[in-house]
Amino acid sequence: MLIAYLVFSVNLYLTTHTLGRFKMSYGPVGGTELRLILAAANLAVWAWPTVPLFGRTVRLFDVFAGFAMAGLSGTLLKAVADTARELHRLESPPTGS
Repeated sequence: MLIAYLVFSVNLYLTTHTLGRFKMSYGPVGGTELRLILAAANLAVWAWPTVPLFGRTVRLFDVFAGFAMAGLSGTLLKAVADTARELHRLESPPTGS
């Protein structure tokens, strides 16, 4: 999870440097929404520290971390693809005469 967050941060900094804009939110989740989700997740973990999953008892934090890592990785791949597409558009020679 920490590595995915670090790679996402590096991508954000590189995108800010190359394109000259800082993007605070991706999709429907912005800073405030993320803080509300994290607060709700912490309350859920406090209320139910472990949950049964596939016949085993696992920590709810581990389940949340798995979902967060998957979401962060997917968002990172989309952000990298969008940045690459925009850089390609900006660097391509104009077509026509």
